[in-house]
Amino acid sequence: MSIVLTYFKPFNNNKDNISSSVIKDLDIKDTIKYELEVGYNTIEDDINRILSTNPDILLLTGEASSREVLTIEKLAINLKSSEVSDNLGLKVFNERIDDGLDAYFSNVDVLKLNKELNSLGCNSRVSLSAGSFICNLSYYYALRKAKKENLKTKVLFIHFPRNFNMIEDYQNTIKKIIEILNK
Repeated sequence: MSIVLTYFKPFNNNKDNISSSVIKDLDIKDTIKYELEVGYNTIEDDINRILSTNPDILLLTGEASSREVLTIEKLAINLKSSEVSDNLGLKVFNERIDDGLDAYFSNVDVLKLNKELNSLGCNSRVSLSAGSFICNLSYYYALRKAKKENLKTKVLFIHFPRNFNMIEDYQNTIKKIIEILNK
């Protein structure tokens, strides 16, 4: 079983990113970790490079400071838009990503996953979409590629609230997600 976990560099003048703090030191067998740049023009190449290894699971993670609990993203929308610039200074407002579908749904049953996580004592919720910034863009590219190329890779995006007191809990939830996806 090959597993890829991604996390993002800090952005918007922050010195850290909760996704990095959760994933960097997480010890899961057969796992490869990638740090992603918060960049509109770099993320597609990063995702294509990762998926070229044809992992069994691609678990993308990011930070959502407005969220109260860990959220499992149901879909990625064909929109890039943000009030803040990416780390390369680019700001995009209300543009389609491409001429593809309006949205790509995760190829993981996120409702079932969330129910199982909560039954195991993890505090998580399902979120309709990964927003419209770089997290969504990474998810969109990954789901689009998986669908177009009929990849067997299970693709999922998790957002962490910016709560550094919860890192251990988030790490335990990620371990449980991997266990569930390995079934």
